[in-house]
Amino acid sequence: MRDVILRELRGDSANDPSLAEILGVRLLLVNVLRPLAAGQRLTPEAFDKLLDEISEAKHALAGKLAASAGRK
Repeated sequence: MRDVILRELRGDSANDPSLAEILGVRLLLVNVLRPLAAGQRLTPEAFDKLLDEISEAKHALAGKLAASAGRK
């Protein structure tokens, strides 16, 4: 999936909102699966906080990835 994203960024799709959504899903998976794999519980409050943090961060991360891909 990363290769597809980077290939698309090399085109003119850096402003495509789907990149931010894909990054958001990836962040969610990583941040939810890590504690579960370690046998920890994720409270509903912690999950909601995580969703809020991802909502705030995903667009900034997409912009950084687009800028990084543009330099390569």
